[in-house]
Amino acid sequence: MEDKDSPDVKSLDESLAKESSSRETLINENINGETPEVAAIKEEATEKEESVVETAEIKKTATVTGQRRPQQQNEDFQKKRMYFRKKVCRLCTQKANHVDYKNVDLLRRYVTDRGKILPRRITGNCAKHQRMLAKAIKRARMAALLPFVSK
Repeated sequence: MEDKDSPDVKSLDESLAKESSSRETLINENINGETPEVAAIKEEATEKEESVVETAEIKKTATVTGQRRPQQQNEDFQKKRMYFRKKVCRLCTQKANHVDYKNVDLLRRYVTDRGKILPRRITGNCAKHQRMLAKAIKRARMAALLPFVSK
């Protein structure tokens, strides 16, 4: 019988060890369909993706300047929203064909405290009567019936 320490036995043991290690890598490759190096890289990538997802979730919950919260903003707006009645031209309801510049009480309704003519969107007048009012207010100013500016 030969000794276990002989060179032939050692070389056989080494070759068997190499074969078993290569078999293990082949088994790992066949199970996952990838080499251990590729598996390690994929694992690192999934860890990075998970951290990105976590930060994205944190950003979703945090409020960022300039962005609105979609659901809560709509609910708050609907609660605070006031319903306005459509403004109707007072002169049309009175069936006025002409606006007299000497009727100062009427003209004061359409002038601010500072003497500016109120716009249509605030007064609710139609375009025709708004033009008539503007001309009458300007004439009343020239006749010193209305002030140009506030005191």
